Amino acid sequence: MPSSEVNKLINMAQISVEQVQSGYGKNPDFKYEDAKIVAKWNGNEKTYEKVSFKTGGMYARSNDKVGFNVKLDKKFLGRKNIRLRPDANDKSHLRSKICSDIANRLGLPSIQATYARVYMNNEYWGLYVLMDAIKPSWVKQTFEPSEKEITTLYQCKAGGFNFRPSSAYQCVNANDDYQHMSVFKKFVDDVSACKTVQQVEKILDVDVFLKYLAMEWLIGSFDHLLINGHNINFYKRESDGKWIIIYYDYDNTFGNGLSTNPWNNKGANQDGSGGVNQWGQNTRGNDPVKYSFADWEMNLPIVKVLVHNNKSKFKSIVRNVLVSAFNPDLLNPHIHELKHFLKPYVQEDSTPGKNGKLPGRINKKGKARNYTVKDFENNVESSLKTWISTKFDVACKNYGFNKQEILNESAKYVPKGYDYPANHKKPKQETTTTTTTTTTVKKTTTTTTTTTTTVKPKTTTTTTTTTTVKPKTTTTTTTTTSVKPKTTTTTTTTTTVKPKTTTTVKQKTNTTKTTTTTVKPKTSKTKKTTTTTSVKPKTTTTVKQKTNTTKTTTTMVKPKTSTTKKTTTTTTTTSEILPTPDQCTSITKGYYPCGGLNYPDASPCCEEGFRCEYQNDFYYMCTPYDTNNETVIIKTKTVTVTKKSKTTTTKPKTTKANTTKTKTTTTIPKPKTTKTTASKTTSIIIPTPKICTSYTDGYYPCGGLNYPDASPCCEEGFQCEYVNEFYYRCALIIN
Repeated sequence: MPSSEVNKLINMAQISVEQVQSGYGKNPDFKYEDAKIVAKWNGNEKTYEKVSFKTGGMYARSNDKVGFNVKLDKKFLGRKNIRLRPDANDKSHLRSKICSDIANRLGLPSIQATYARVYMNNEYWGLYVLMDAIKPSWVKQTFEPSEKEITTLYQCKAGGFNFRPSSAYQCVNANDDYQHMSVFKKFVDDVSACKTVQQVEKILDVDVFLKYLAMEWLIGSFDHLLINGHNINFYKRESDGKWIIIYYDYDNTFGNGLSTNPWNNKGANQDGSGGVNQWGQNTRGNDPVKYSFADWEMNLPIVKVLVHNNKSKFKSIVRNVLVSAFNPDLLNPHIHELKHFLKPYVQEDSTPGKNGKLPGRINKKGKARNYTVKDFENNVESSLKTWISTKFDVACKNYGFNKQEILNESAKYVPKGYDYPANHKKPKQETTTTTTTTTTVKKTTTTTTTTTTTVKPKTTTTTTTTTTVKPKTTTTTTTTTSVKPKTTTTTTTTTTVKPKTTTTVKQKTNTTKTTTTTVKPKTSKTKKTTTTTSVKPKTTTTVKQKTNTTKTTTTMVKPKTSTTKKTTTTTTTTSEILPTPDQCTSITKGYYPCGGLNYPDASPCCEEGFRCEYQNDFYYMCTPYDTNNETVIIKTKTVTVTKKSKTTTTKPKTTKANTTKTKTTTTIPKPKTTKTTASKTTSIIIPTPKICTSYTDGYYPCGGLNYPDASPCCEEGFQCEYVNEFYYRCALIIN
């Protein structure tokens, strides 16, 4: 962009908090229609001419670091419109990403989010969140309507929309060429007149609507429908004529910027709960994270019809959200890996350049947001994780859910994408099932400039893996994929480098077989082991762009051979069984955690045929036993090697001693005795891939049937060991 235009951009970006408050929505935007963007991603490069580049955001315009809206002249991996947001008031840099991932995991029609390093004419302008812009082009790509022009997409961004008839004019038609409001006004009037759920269901997709309401309450957003009434879109689906709601902008969530002020003039809850609460009073307490759903919502008539008069349905929706997308066991590991992934980029964004100024802080009249890496780390731990844990407890208590049952179900839950066209179009369409994985190699040095978007339309079920990197890596294409058919990746401006990353791109395929490539893993060696076994190595799925059919390829790893010296060590150990309480409030399934430091809330009551057995201080597991034979299971802690031998690849096996499974190949004729038996032992180590997309903490699951998505890459000092087919664990390496 010409330097004269950059200077004009900087001048027009000078907006104070007072200007935003007094002229909300009326401050002029900078807009340049002839920008050039060079997109570089994963060894690819593409140049876009005639790009529209403008300032974006509403209240966020008063921050020192401003956001931008980009409209490309032609599609970039399926999208023409993208948004770059600094999320300047979010110290964690994670809120938009986490909330988008939650919505995607719930199978909602939703935006995607990832991260971008933005350059302007080779000058680094900082770390940004890259998101979809819900425009007609997004609707076409997502819903695939037959109509050429999208005329029934409406955006509510000014605030105050609440489904009352007069609030319809708080929204606008998202298509600049079709500014009529009559269709939307009729929709709002019709919904406002409904008295029953059945009446609303004829007009609105109620399931999607209720999922978004439950999500809004759980993530603690005051910036969507229930409180401020904005940052939402409505689209009238062509296939069935029903309207569907779509949320966007998630920086004010998880307690960020939240106070009790919105509830001071709410009055009493419309469902009769929460006490009197006269006008001007709020007796709900000073901690909104503990508010019930009835406390949270602002007595919207539509909520009374769909939630308070439909309690069993909404309760079921809340439970589904907790199981599939909102609980600490699910979100904390994701947050943990994103935190480690982002840290070097946060460091870069918070470090002054050669001019002594922080990158991209062009609005000198705006509110300064000079956050440090320590602020970032503290906010992730004390704000984000604390909110999730507390809100999960509140939701379970409010609705009488058993927390452990929710967590157990969540561990086995497989997310399903919301197949927009196939679910709602009358003609039958072929669909595909694809796994999308983006992997970033450690220690790559990359400089990227651009706008990258990975799209996956027409998929029924899609799972994506979040890209993570150890903090020392310097990658530019900051790709963090989400849990849905469309992933976005981006960074802007000019520079070259071939990053060693693999990104999955698949567009408009009708028949697809997943190509699975197993990265050649490293074989772990232990002095005291005679066998190294390759068990279910981590796979990376790569689908090439513009292919109609891909073959399945699986590369397995040949284990290395080694010899061992003759040593003799013998021990016999009996297992420790946790006593079962006289009364059990919940039952833990076989091969699942039943206690330990990592699972303090797990029930020690195992299902029939299993009992809670000590594995280590961090993990107890429900293991099988013969009720007719009270023989104690023998666990061999040390190994005995009797001769030199060549290692072979074997499948994990257990040896039965009196019908009781053990973790070694030792056969013990009389388990009850203390007789010592020398044995030849196989140490089963899960090979560590050369490329690790995430790292598992010590003593946590790293694989197995119960943990198929766990990373086999353990933190330093630990290795992934086979315990049984259901559970592999990061065990301490003992030299």
